[in-house]
Amino acid sequence: MPSDPRGVCLIIDCVGTEGDELEQIFKALNFHVITHKLLSARDVQSTLREVAHQQGHHRASAFVCCIISRSRSSDLLATDSHGPGLSLDTVRRLFTSDSCPGLAGKPKLFFIQSYDVSEPQRCAGCMGCEDEEGGELETDAPVLLCRVRTVPVDADIFWSHCWTKGQQLEVPNHQSVYLKALRSSLTEGQKSLFLLCKAEFSASLLQSSVSHDPSEIILIC
Repeated sequence: MPSDPRGVCLIIDCVGTEGDELEQIFKALNFHVITHKLLSARDVQSTLREVAHQQGHHRASAFVCCIISRSRSSDLLATDSHGPGLSLDTVRRLFTSDSCPGLAGKPKLFFIQSYDVSEPQRCAGCMGCEDEEGGELETDAPVLLCRVRTVPVDADIFWSHCWTKGQQLEVPNHQSVYLKALRSSLTEGQKSLFLLCKAEFSASLLQSSVSHDPSEIILIC
């Protein structure tokens, strides 16, 4: 039987666009939602560490973390305009079984939307999609399914990361195709949350892949 609430859902929105909508959905899914907005990279790391060390994880059925941030390469910048940023590997390591034993063996779901503000680079062989509502171009690569590493401390982590060009934030009323697909899947599949993450969510993303100018790349592990 799932716990009541299911567990903690941490939402960190350093862009200030779609965190509120995610908050409402995860509350409806009976998660205890903790939302932070417009943090620096240092504050993001402190918040993640604080949540990882919270008492009570042993009573939870699962953990969810959603991060929306500007980025450079594989580092989250949060609201910082420069600096080293926060490595995604650091984020992941904070919630391994060794670092967060209260969540050992329990599903830990990470949904990362990052907006790359580094120099644009051409990505060959990707597909994308066009935003049907606004007509502005926002694209998806095909969903890339990779093997979860077999290291025991990492095996219970579901990691989904979408890289998007930073210029998309300049589009009026921009909404991420990735987060839109996530919200849709969560809303339609509330009774089977963890199955939809690998099935309905992936299908929603694939249905969005209709263009050829890659501005979003999605990785699901």
